[in-house]
Amino acid sequence: MAANSASASSFVQSFPPRIEPQYVRIIGDSVGVVNLTPAALQCLADKLTQVLHRCSVMARKVAMHSRRRTVRVEDVQHALNILNMQMPIGVVTRALPSMRPLRMPGGEQMFVREDSDVDLVSMTQGVQSRIPVKRHYRGTRAVLPGFILRNYF
Repeated sequence: MAANSASASSFVQSFPPRIEPQYVRIIGDSVGVVNLTPAALQCLADKLTQVLHRCSVMARKVAMHSRRRTVRVEDVQHALNILNMQMPIGVVTRALPSMRPLRMPGGEQMFVREDSDVDLVSMTQGVQSRIPVKRHYRGTRAVLPGFILRNYF
């Protein structure tokens, strides 16, 4: 009976994907670190796996907080900022507003934002919404709902 129940168990323990020490050796060789023992490579691989797992979990939390299902580069950058780590490759830059240089009469240079022209006439002369003429019966008779009357008097 015990052997039967053990074989019928469908529990499979899944392990997270791990970074192999051979990949750490390749990266170390490319950087210039060549004298690492197998124990040091295994320790670095375990630490790197742990850091990447923490970063991916935090990036998923940031994406869910932003009400998105996909994780973006900005989410990974915010996760690294939360974990007090720097982005290893680069940073994400947002598009800056266009700046137009102007030369002042005194010779100094001034930069101003280039704004698009706004047509105020078309904005003010737009389609106006109709206001309903029929009034609500509570507004004309000053009738209050029953629960307000009971608690008021």
